[in-house]
Amino acid sequence: MRPSDVPGLVGLCEQLGWPATAPELEERFGRLQAAPGQAVFVAEREPAGIVGWMHVQERPALHLPRTAEVAALVVDAAHRGTGCGRALMAEAEVWARARDCQVLMLRSRSHREEAHRFYEALGYERASSSFKFTRTL
Repeated sequence: MRPSDVPGLVGLCEQLGWPATAPELEERFGRLQAAPGQAVFVAEREPAGIVGWMHVQERPALHLPRTAEVAALVVDAAHRGTGCGRALMAEAEVWARARDCQVLMLRSRSHREEAHRFYEALGYERASSSFKFTRTL
């Protein structure tokens, strides 16, 4: 992904359920570019432009084998089912293998059943059910 791609992600972030402004995304993308073990990929279609994006990251952990995690993946609703999500996930797998990761994991909100079917069709297995706890700092 190029910094000039960032404004094209705003509407997709809204669809993902994590709205953000272009300046917020530019700042976040700058931090990701500066951090090791992070990558953002986009899917483009003519004439629409950017129709999807994915953030994948290395996830070092003491209790896990070498793991990468798809932190976010979204494809525009009008372009789902066209192979964009499949291509982004394939890119994540290539990226993770190049870093000697043994596992590629992702999380998906419980209500996103269409996404669950998509991941399962790609060969991913449901590994657990859990709750996410956060605290604003």
